[in-house]
Amino acid sequence: MNIIELRELTKSFPGAGRVVDNVTLNIREGEFVTLLGPSGCGKTTTLRLIAGFEYPDRGSVRVSGQDVTELAPYHRPVNTVFQDYALFPHMSVEQNVGYGMWIARAPRAEIAARVIEALRMVGLQEKAKARPAELSGGQKQRVALARAIIRRPKVLLLDEPLSALDAKLREAMQVELRHLHQKLGITFLLVTHDQTEALVMSDRILIMERGRVVQDGTPPDLYERPASPYVANFLGTSNLLRANVAGQDGDVLAVEAGPIRLRVRMSRRFEKTEKVTLAIRPEKSALMTNARPDPGRAVISGRIIDHLFQGDVLRTSVDIGLDTPFLIDTQLASSGASQRLPPTGSEAQISIDEASIIIFPGWSGS
Repeated sequence: MNIIELRELTKSFPGAGRVVDNVTLNIREGEFVTLLGPSGCGKTTTLRLIAGFEYPDRGSVRVSGQDVTELAPYHRPVNTVFQDYALFPHMSVEQNVGYGMWIARAPRAEIAARVIEALRMVGLQEKAKARPAELSGGQKQRVALARAIIRRPKVLLLDEPLSALDAKLREAMQVELRHLHQKLGITFLLVTHDQTEALVMSDRILIMERGRVVQDGTPPDLYERPASPYVANFLGTSNLLRANVAGQDGDVLAVEAGPIRLRVRMSRRFEKTEKVTLAIRPEKSALMTNARPDPGRAVISGRIIDHLFQGDVLRTSVDIGLDTPFLIDTQLASSGASQRLPPTGSEAQISIDEASIIIFPGWSGS
């Protein structure tokens, strides 16, 4: 069943215009869903509308079949984990975790039992008497999570909860959050601008742009089949090439992007000279080491601009005669892989997996 239902949700702010624009979506019970997009796309405002910290200009919010659009936050069966943790510095960990139940005047024995249970779930039983100042960033985050889950909400709302953590701790917390979701079985709704975070943790991702949900799907679906150049370049990295249709033979489309000519398989027809945008993932291309390309791969020429070491991946930028460099990601599977790449300034041949090329009508950004 749907645990969250948003219908034509709209919200404007003075000076900012319409921040959430007619959003309609459903989230099923037990899902881990992420609202993903850049700053200013409306994702946090959408979360705040669900939580009750903002009220819509138009539309409705339903949780578990109940219309909560006009209800105050404390009357909604949801709980929020904030970006800055919002812990009380003068209280111990156990007092912070149990604060909501204490305000609700729950019996002391029940509060104590629930605090122990919540701290055990996040692995912080031994820190019950500590103050927030004595905790690391990751431990503070887990206290905030324990405080949010102690009242057993139907939905847990997470507003960029990992953004203050360093990279390594952030990766560890992504896994912990995923495991916590599986353990609790409740619905998680995460807001983030971090695409890796969304891909790692989510059952489903809703990508937002200018207040609207522009694509909804599983991480593999969105990555392999983006609906627009915006999605292709926001979820991962894509080389976006503005091209014109040169001709079509059956399901094979001939396109030209400046000096580049490629053949792309398509299920629909395009008119000759029609403007199109090609999206090519950096990992779907390779610098050629053989005289002949493998079957099913196109070849273009260019000049090496730079190699950037990124750990297990080497990103190469190549001048192919267009406005922006063409990016290639080479997996460094062996220790000598980087030494075999052509040096900066040298000519190079690039082989591209033709089946991986995605084509969109129109020119991106025009």
